[in-house]
Amino acid sequence: HGATVRTLNKPQDVKKNLRGEYDNQHGSTSIKMLSDEQMLRVCKRFFVALILSKLVQEASVTEVCEAFKVARGMVQSLQENAGRFSSMVSVFCERLGWHDLEGLVAKLQNRVSFGVRAEIVELTSIPYVKGSRARALYKAGLRTSQAIAEASIPEIVKALFESSAWAAEGTGQRRIQLGLAKKIKNGARKIVLEKAEEARAAAFSAFKSLGLDVHELTNPLPL
Repeated sequence: HGATVRTLNKPQDVKKNLRGEYDNQHGSTSIKMLSDEQMLRVCKRFFVALILSKLVQEASVTEVCEAFKVARGMVQSLQENAGRFSSMVSVFCERLGWHDLEGLVAKLQNRVSFGVRAEIVELTSIPYVKGSRARALYKAGLRTSQAIAEASIPEIVKALFESSAWAAEGTGQRRIQLGLAKKIKNGARKIVLEKAEEARAAAFSAFKSLGLDVHELTNPLPL
């Protein structure tokens, strides 16, 4: 195309080229390449992000350890630290009034902490329900705290243990399963009642602000 090809004959020219310095039509522009230390830090953060991405897709800790050749303790520590950091960011967003971002970060916090997909995050708020149990309940159609609170103990046992290694029959085993299912049901019931109490209080507050005379319940809902 007729343009003059610039050749790098001097060592100084080679050095400048490696550093990314060049002249453009508007003047001199300098582009500094990342140092080895900075590049290593970026790569480490990307590596950690890949691990967290795998965890929130419900890969087990064992699978993640094998895939990335890392120790189990490192993955568990990463989950804990990421969850704690997400919690701090969520509080920060709340203080600044960034409520939409707060909701997103709060949901991400539970996903990272428990290693679950978005659709079963709500179930992990129930005591004794973590990733694998939340997924089992979800597959059985018990997809909300209210659904679990309304389900019978045998239904919860069937959802949790029918296709697992705990499905073996036995008096002792059955007693453990029933006890755990009862704890999960009671935990879900408590969450539902707490939400109902909050809704009740908000409703009476709204009626009062409108000047409407509504007889409020003297006692809160039993938890």
